Amino acid sequence: MTGHVGNMRHRINLKRATNTTDTGGGMTQSFSTLKTLFASVKPISGKELYRHGKLEESVTHEIMIRYRSDINTSDKILFDSREFNIRHIRNLDERKRYMLLICTEGDAL
Repeated sequence: MTGHVGNMRHRINLKRATNTTDTGGGMTQSFSTLKTLFASVKPISGKELYRHGKLEESVTHEIMIRYRSDINTSDKILFDSREFNIRHIRNLDERKRYMLLICTEGDAL
């Protein structure tokens, strides 16, 4: 990916899980927006999986953002009302300038 900054025209929300106690004494997990960022969002592959009697689709995307030290694979990305699970995080060129997030959209892994 060349020309990093010019390609980061998509607005995404970085979401993090928070746990709260529900009325029954159990824990409920919800995701809230940690930060709104500019990113490059690019689909790279897709697959279909027949599981539990139904067809599930999964699409893998590369999402490039400016470097942040606080992102982990339990966070999620929200883009155009679509939710992405972060599977891998790469520090591009090991220079702490840009990060490449390999994310999946959909239920199939």
